[in-house]
Amino acid sequence: MRYTGTREKNRKRLAKMANEAFVDHKLVPEQISTSLKMWYCGEKGTRMYSFRVIAGPGMLLVYGDVGNFMLQAHDHDLIPWIRGAIKSENYVIRKMVRKHKVFLDDEAELLLQRLVNDAEECDLTDDDEVGKVRDFTNRVRDRWDREYDEEHEFCKAFYEEGGEASYLESVMGHELSVYWTIECLKKFVELYNEHEAGNEEGLCSSFAALT
Repeated sequence: MRYTGTREKNRKRLAKMANEAFVDHKLVPEQISTSLKMWYCGEKGTRMYSFRVIAGPGMLLVYGDVGNFMLQAHDHDLIPWIRGAIKSENYVIRKMVRKHKVFLDDEAELLLQRLVNDAEECDLTDDDEVGKVRDFTNRVRDRWDREYDEEHEFCKAFYEEGGEASYLESVMGHELSVYWTIECLKKFVELYNEHEAGNEEGLCSSFAALT
């Protein structure tokens, strides 16, 4: 899958999509066993963007229409944990199992632009050095084939043309399903907190009530 757009733009766009998709979601508690608890979260009459949350000792599983992810933490009961942890998105992502990062081509282009801008704005950099940086970025662009294995082509060109490998971390980002999971957990916590506060509006007594 090709990922276009900057990391910030993609994140804001996905959050907006999730907010619209989850606006009519209700929460249905479903007991599996004494050690496993499950909730269904969805909109009445459709399974689109629906998901389930399963909580067990030290683990939390989110699965459904938007993807599947497991979180692991040392806490025995992860429901109180996620209610606080969800306030820190990066912290929750670090607890996800088997996530991986993807190449963001717009972030790669931003990196090349930023290198030139930084050189131009630095008082200690003369015109010759700025020219060298600009030539470097142009050589990388010339070698960067965006239609075939673009991550490999960009990283190979960047490194072989003399770029510092440490910069390449900035062109990688989490796959979008990671952020869908975050949005699912945010909605789950929102509805769960409403229920705990005595507001029954977001809670249904059975799955049948949603179908």
